[in-house]
Amino acid sequence: LKGVLAGLGGALAGLAVVRQFEAFVSAAAAMDDLAEKTGASVENLSALAGVAKISGVAMDVVENSLIRLAKGLAGADEESKGAGNALAALGLKAEELKKLDTADALKIVADRLADYRDGAGKTALAIDLLGKSGAQALPYLKDLAETQNLQAKLTAEQAAQAENLEKNLKRLSASTSGAWKEFSAAVLPTVDEFVKLLLGAQMQTGGLRDDIKKLSA
Repeated sequence: LKGVLAGLGGALAGLAVVRQFEAFVSAAAAMDDLAEKTGASVENLSALAGVAKISGVAMDVVENSLIRLAKGLAGADEESKGAGNALAALGLKAEELKKLDTADALKIVADRLADYRDGAGKTALAIDLLGKSGAQALPYLKDLAETQNLQAKLTAEQAAQAENLEKNLKRLSASTSGAWKEFSAAVLPTVDEFVKLLLGAQMQTGGLRDDIKKLSA
């Protein structure tokens, strides 16, 4: 029993390692995509993700905040005017923040918002800057402001490698699936004929079923 349990424990441990690896590859590949969407580096995004994990905030909130901040800094639409007014109230300039990594810009905004007392005014500023997700992001921004130094846990090279591996695994899966479909289509007529023969033998008097009963006896 000890031997069986030890073997089972080893198998489960191996499975856990595989799942951890799969989770890492998936998360790292997602960071590579997120960097392209937000204009923030993979290193900074991994640091922001670390703060989000501690805060218990979904990464979607961080992603939406970064995208909305980048849009507001670009000043490309009517909504950006509200962002400009909010930045002015915080003593910040869009032209200066635009030159920075989006994650660095968000950290600066979080630091300035931390000087404001919680209330309707602070919430209004967050919404003007980050859109509808601004109010939802306030608890995260508070924790971000309290974080002195952002610690990167992933590099751009690692994220790119993870994305490449994920794509290659999908290509391999698609190729294998195609090969099995081709094989199945090729043997389908033969298998069908074989099943027909079995059915025919089963229906005959004194056929396959009777022979099996005799063998059993």
